[in-house]
Amino acid sequence: MRKRNLIGAVTGGGLALLLAAGAPHAAEINGSIGFAGAWDVLPGPNSTSIVSDLDFFDLNNIANAYIATSGTGDFSGVGTAFAVDFDLTSVPFAIFTNDVDFAVTSVSSVNRTGLSCGDANNCTDQINFIMQGIVTSVLDPSFTPTIFFGSFTGSGSCSNDTSDGIVDCDSNITATWSATLAANGQPAEVPEPMTLALLGGAALGLGLLRRRTERK
Repeated sequence: MRKRNLIGAVTGGGLALLLAAGAPHAAEINGSIGFAGAWDVLPGPNSTSIVSDLDFFDLNNIANAYIATSGTGDFSGVGTAFAVDFDLTSVPFAIFTNDVDFAVTSVSSVNRTGLSCGDANNCTDQINFIMQGIVTSVLDPSFTPTIFFGSFTGSGSCSNDTSDGIVDCDSNITATWSATLAANGQPAEVPEPMTLALLGGAALGLGLLRRRTERK
């Protein structure tokens, strides 16, 4: 009986410590937000691509803050911040920073739509991709780093003189981009070693207690 009480005390103590370790855990981020902006540098005349062939994205991160187009949940207080230049071939990379920092850890489904021209000599191209990463709240440090998912779209346009039969940009080269990001409260951090040790000790205690109970 004494051993059984001892095992129960160890088990209960382990579970109590585990719950205590998790008690001060801060909240994860929930919500969605969209941003939009332009490029600092674009190709010149006679280019056969505006954004569709890009791997390096030179966004308008210095002269202009990117503009929040929406913000729900824990992102509702975020206004403007700065876009960070990034390279699709060099993951991970930062993409937005200010009140919240977004760091991309993976990129997938990159879709490139090449330059095409309509009857009015207007040409367009596009690139879009899916991304996943970690968002950290700088404005409110009570939030823990949280996983986010998002999409990025870049759209280019220009004018073309179709009389030469070449699909390229002759003038009026412009481009915009937009990004939509959402976090659903999924924590980015992994359990700490101490927490795992407490969990293992509690599970072991429960197993020993069950074995002694079955024997009786």
